[in-house]
Amino acid sequence: MRGWTILVWTSIFFLTVGVDRSCSAQSFDVDDFSPSALPAVPEGFEATFFALEPEVHNPAAIAFDAKGRLFVGHGPQFRHPKEDTRGDEVIILEDTDGDGVADSRKTFAHGFNSVQSLAWKGDDLWVANAPDLTVVRDLDGDDVADEYQLIFSGVGTLEHSLHGLNWAPDGNLYLSKGDTPVLPEAPKAFRELAHVPSDYPDTQPTRVFNAPDSEEKPYRGTYIVPTDPHTEGGILRCDESGGNLEIFARGMRNPYDICFDEGFNWFGTDNDQDGGDRIMMPFYGARYAHRHPWDYQWKGDDHLPTLPASGPFFHGSGTGVSYYSSEEFPQDYRGVFFIGDWLLQKVYVIHPRWDGALLKSNSDELEVFAESGPDRSLFRPTDVAVGPDGALYVSSWGATYGAEYDDSNRQINAGRIFRIASSDSNHASGDKVESPKRSKPLSEWTFDELAEDLDGEVLVWRVNAQDELVRRGEEVQEPIETALTSKDLTKGQKTWLAWALGRISPKDSEIDRFFLDLLKDRSADESLPIQSVRILAFRSGSDENDRLPEEIVGYLNDDSARLRFESVQAIWQTNSKEWTNPLIERLAVEEDRIVYFSLWGVLRDFLPVEERKELLVTSSSGEVRLGILLGLLEEGNLKGNEVVEILDSETDPQIQKWASKWMANVGQGLEDPKQVIDKILDLNKRGINYELRMNLLAALDRMEVHGEDWTKLDEKFYEGHKNGEIYVPEKSQEIALCLKILSRDERALPLLWDGLDHEWDPVRGAAIESFRNLDEKGREYLLARLDSIEGDQLEAAIEALSLFDLKKSPWTPNDKQVAAIVQACNNSTHPIFRQEALRLLTLVDSQTWVNPSAKSFAVELAKQTVLDPDPRIYTLAEELGQLVGEEVHAVRRDPATSEVVLSLLGNADASQGKMLFYQQGGRAACFQCHRVGVEGKNFAPDLSDAGGRLDPKTLVQSILEPNAVITEGYRAQMVETLDGDLLTGVIVKETDSSLEVVQSDGEAIRVNKADIVEKRNLDTSIMPSNFATLLTPEEVADIVAWLMSQTGPTDDRFVKKAE
Repeated sequence: MRGWTILVWTSIFFLTVGVDRSCSAQSFDVDDFSPSALPAVPEGFEATFFALEPEVHNPAAIAFDAKGRLFVGHGPQFRHPKEDTRGDEVIILEDTDGDGVADSRKTFAHGFNSVQSLAWKGDDLWVANAPDLTVVRDLDGDDVADEYQLIFSGVGTLEHSLHGLNWAPDGNLYLSKGDTPVLPEAPKAFRELAHVPSDYPDTQPTRVFNAPDSEEKPYRGTYIVPTDPHTEGGILRCDESGGNLEIFARGMRNPYDICFDEGFNWFGTDNDQDGGDRIMMPFYGARYAHRHPWDYQWKGDDHLPTLPASGPFFHGSGTGVSYYSSEEFPQDYRGVFFIGDWLLQKVYVIHPRWDGALLKSNSDELEVFAESGPDRSLFRPTDVAVGPDGALYVSSWGATYGAEYDDSNRQINAGRIFRIASSDSNHASGDKVESPKRSKPLSEWTFDELAEDLDGEVLVWRVNAQDELVRRGEEVQEPIETALTSKDLTKGQKTWLAWALGRISPKDSEIDRFFLDLLKDRSADESLPIQSVRILAFRSGSDENDRLPEEIVGYLNDDSARLRFESVQAIWQTNSKEWTNPLIERLAVEEDRIVYFSLWGVLRDFLPVEERKELLVTSSSGEVRLGILLGLLEEGNLKGNEVVEILDSETDPQIQKWASKWMANVGQGLEDPKQVIDKILDLNKRGINYELRMNLLAALDRMEVHGEDWTKLDEKFYEGHKNGEIYVPEKSQEIALCLKILSRDERALPLLWDGLDHEWDPVRGAAIESFRNLDEKGREYLLARLDSIEGDQLEAAIEALSLFDLKKSPWTPNDKQVAAIVQACNNSTHPIFRQEALRLLTLVDSQTWVNPSAKSFAVELAKQTVLDPDPRIYTLAEELGQLVGEEVHAVRRDPATSEVVLSLLGNADASQGKMLFYQQGGRAACFQCHRVGVEGKNFAPDLSDAGGRLDPKTLVQSILEPNAVITEGYRAQMVETLDGDLLTGVIVKETDSSLEVVQSDGEAIRVNKADIVEKRNLDTSIMPSNFATLLTPEEVADIVAWLMSQTGPTDDRFVKKAE
């Protein structure tokens, strides 16, 4: 299967050279580090080291067990492991003397692929170690895992893979999965999410092994060559056996971590390399924009086919997410989410609020809770967890991107575990660890002791206490009901207790009645009513013969958007199709965007296609017709001619907008250009907004327009719009696209020629791009008129000529044409254009230079341009000189080296570096891909605080040797089209029908997937690799000096809490 040819599916035994698995009793040497090595935190908090290298290397995941000990997943696997690379391990770090510093280390389990998430349930540690999901158990109590159970395998490579393991109150495991492909053998839900067709069974058998160093049936990690292809990511869930696996939410790129609050509401982040990382609220059936079937819109603002974000976007790398509710922190820091940012070296705090049915940040600004100190401390958060003492623990990656070893093959990467605690802590949480009950088995705990742990700081305390209550069954039914109705419980205790009862005796109607009564009690807050709806749906869904109580359907019309949302979710997840009509009625009047999305989503799943198509015609509600349309378009169950018919009859502006948008992006089955042109003219006559016409023009752009259709489009639309006294951006884009469509007929040649001199840049650009659509006729038309124009039109004509493949068909310009090109080159100060002009002259037929006049023009140009310091220009000048028989030689300098550049930093000019960074068409022009503050683009890593997180040596290496260390997500990909074009860059937008490639010069090119022959990954960065010769050592030093001065936030949406 294409795209997986470089994957290797094999069993391996990871090397264990130089690994000491014994328990370490020594204390970590944290006193050797100055306070500047610690992250900066708000007043009233204190950051300290809990552990650091050499005991910890590149830690990626942390979790506390029921004894309050910290388990850390770390090792050399990320990011370029080979088959014989030593496996990652999970170690136990313990503070035995209570001084806040780990003094004991022991290896619990080893031999893993890249460990990226850990989650405890009972005595089982679940390990996400791409491409596997593994459970390890200590069977004999010696704190060393004896049994390794392989739950899933083949579920992605180590990049953008399996993260975010969370055991939830409903007894299910929730998993976040990035967008790397899975193998055909993977379970069906993973294959569906990743768009991988396969005839393999839907499930995988669970396999049990002994420890990796056992002689009998040892555990072996599954090795897959790390690659960067991308499909679709999302959230999945399964039960404690790995069964009932299903997609929970989708449309994500790399949801590194998720967690839930006291009310069992999900929150997480999703990484993106150009649109900014997204904060989101996943829910059942949710779909965000990544790999959307027909319209990619990352941010989701006013994008009804997908969902909005739940907080400000940030151009970093979101990692661990944790919810905090302990009383150990001040009130302002309770009921909040903490989010790690590996790239920008920060931890954010999000104060959530409800906006209708959407859980979101209460601010449009990101509040920084912890960040790298002024001396650029090694603070690269990968995971965040609340400890049993109420402190926040943050694992921190080392300074290098991948494993490093000493001469003895020992890993030497740095690694830190930071502990952030309140200065005024009463340490009440720490007493919970020492509680006498923890010396007893859970089966001997009292009900109150179990209920206490349901509000515990450590997630596994809540999970284990609830599981014990569920195990006891009917004997705790009455105590739970009494507690829920009479005791002063925290919201977290209410949630976990309610779900414990909900998991007991699914066929007990008395329990159902209890939750129906709770649902009616709105005296306090919505917490228990919301849990009641969810639990009743959960209990109904446990048996297909049990139906959802009718009372829940009544909440479709509740004043609370949250209860309406939960009612829709309950109907959806229980497949209660008998309530379809009330759903349609609610869709007609619903104003909350999250509820509306869920309503059309459930109707998409419940109603047959033909019934929904009939509703498009018969429903009197525009909201219903719109929702039905969105569902049909997402499935691909409407064709172009059907959508045109909808546009002919529809008056609802939202339906017109999204129908025409689909036509612009997909237009499947739309073959008659006359239909589309007539519709464009009709919209134009009626003054319907420009966006609809643009969408229809985009659909027309995929067709061949000739004959009477061409004439109609030219005379009745283009001619009437092509000129205007006032520049209107929308109008210019519309005319530019129309000109591109007309350019496929040779009658467009005069239009294109006039377009080269058009005052509107988009129209001029379209003319330049479109001449090549007419092949030889377009080229000859340009050449015949080249010596009759000057100025901007001449430059535009030369740009148009440069787009032809002149190597295949050399041309012989006369001396006037050569003179025109030379004049344009001399008059221009734009390096890219000067290159194009010179390259044109190097591609002419050799007979051109027989003409003495033509030759003299070329010789003079070669002599002048060979003096240019830009190697892209002087190498072409040397080539031109050679072709015309006049040797010219540039003064070449040695390539810039890291050693030389670093030696120049002391005298570097940062202002000159800024100019080089932002110079349009310059030799650096870094802004075309990189962003600093609010300026630039996000196709490459954000450099807004480069000086705060990178050292000069790293920056210099990144400029001179971009392929040495490639940041995840920025590996180049190559796309080959049917026309023979080879596009190299990074793919930033992709739907089922098209993708967008951003090339190294920052230009984004949209490609229809039907036109793609092959798409493959390259082991190179998207950043050009020629800066060592393109820039002088002084210029590199200037750029680095300026970047080192950038220590601020990525934009003005970052704030620090006032101290």
